[in-house]
Amino acid sequence: RESERGSYVAAAERAAELDQHRRDLAQLIGHTPEELSFRDSARAALRALLTNWSLPVATTVWVAKNEFGPNLVEFERRGYAVRPLPDVDVAGHVDVDALENMLQFEQPTFLHICHIGSMSGVVQPVSEIVEIAHHAGVPVVVDMAQSAGHVPTVTRADIVYGTSRKWITGPRGVGFVAVRNDA
Repeated sequence: RESERGSYVAAAERAAELDQHRRDLAQLIGHTPEELSFRDSARAALRALLTNWSLPVATTVWVAKNEFGPNLVEFERRGYAVRPLPDVDVAGHVDVDALENMLQFEQPTFLHICHIGSMSGVVQPVSEIVEIAHHAGVPVVVDMAQSAGHVPTVTRADIVYGTSRKWITGPRGVGFVAVRNDA
């Protein structure tokens, strides 16, 4: 439709449908529609976030063992110090007790958690991680590319992002990022 009438006309014709999709997705992930933005992919959402987030020069990010490799590349390209979170088993589940202890002595700029590992299938205890991190004043970013539409995704995380394909069974080329207004 864009090629026939132009992008503005096509967008206006679908505005009500897009607004409904925004409301539905926001409810699924525990954010408000105003906090949600559509992007081309989960990776585009992460890149937009990292490009526009005013982080300190010496940014430190803590990640779980099941972190998605391309996410690590995005952090390393920006010069972030990446530190692994402690795990409680060989599968790589985050040890929330050890995390709580670590946060008493040191705080990263943010935690980045892949809710479900793309290669391992490990489901991280995101809600517990968020609660512990927020108690220490540390923001949490959650990659929901593998979890949205598959497992409960209302986590109270500061920022979440993902894709419409996979478990939501939407088309390729539609990703999302949601940033809490109070984050």
